[in-house]
Amino acid sequence: MHIAAQKNYQMPNGRCRMHGGKSPGRPIESGFFTKEALADRKRMAEMNRAIREMLNESDDA
Repeated sequence: MHIAAQKNYQMPNGRCRMHGGKSPGRPIESGFFTKEALADRKRMAEMNRAIREMLNESDDA
């Protein structure tokens, strides 16, 4: 089951516009797509790229 913050905000009665359930309110910035997590993954990708380049250079020598 996919549980995520909804993009449609609640109706005046506090219910979700899409399925009538209790609305979680404003989407929460946590988990996989926080600015910190995105920055960490970008840094890791840059480090992996640099390591691959160093390994390729050592193979050529």
